[in-house]
Amino acid sequence: MRRSWAHGWWKLPTRDLAIGIALVGVAVGAGLALNSALDPTYRVATASSSIPGLGFDGGRSGVLGGQTNQDGTACFWVGSGQDRAALVWPEGYSAHGNPLAVSDARGRVLATVGQYVALRGGLAPEGSKPPLGCPVTAEQFLTAEVLQPDK
Repeated sequence: MRRSWAHGWWKLPTRDLAIGIALVGVAVGAGLALNSALDPTYRVATASSSIPGLGFDGGRSGVLGGQTNQDGTACFWVGSGQDRAALVWPEGYSAHGNPLAVSDARGRVLATVGQYVALRGGLAPEGSKPPLGCPVTAEQFLTAEVLQPDK
């Protein structure tokens, strides 16, 4: 391999430079794929509202629970036993990570499983179908806002 010194810089043949750039691209791609595999995104139950916050004057608080499912969904809840309420999030929300966390439509992490959370929202009507990724529960809480994750 012939190298020359010019203008104070070490010059590499164009072919070597192209191979180096290709190897960097492969390494970056592998890193992104590994990151995606280590931190997959899960779909969560969502509901849309034409007027944000309309009818959401209630609140719910407790330790955030959650689980992932084989079908690529995740379920979040607050409470336990008969007091457990499955959480339905605003449109665009998703889950990811280990520990499992819920993120808003902009990707900001709002709360992580195991944290104490205070939520603003309201109860879904009785007889509503089970939220995506969640088993049948006595209550569903339509979350409008995470007020206070205790980090």
